[in-house]
Order: sequence, then structure tokens, then C-alpha cells
Amino acid sequence: MEKILQISVFLGNPPSTSLVVPRYHGMTE
Repeated sequence: MEKILQISVFLGNPPSTSLVVPRYHGMTE
């Protein structure tokens, strides 16, 4: 899951992961 977070951040939070990024982002911080 961490890999997905890093990839999404590299791409700039694409629309596909834009919905999943915020959820994991909060758990990571």
C-alpha cells in the first residue's frame, strides 16, 4: 500500500487514486 501512495504522489494524485490516496494519506500521517 505504501508503494501506491508514493506512486500516486509522484503522478500528482491522479483521478483514479485521488479517492484512495486521501484515505491512506491520513493513516500514514
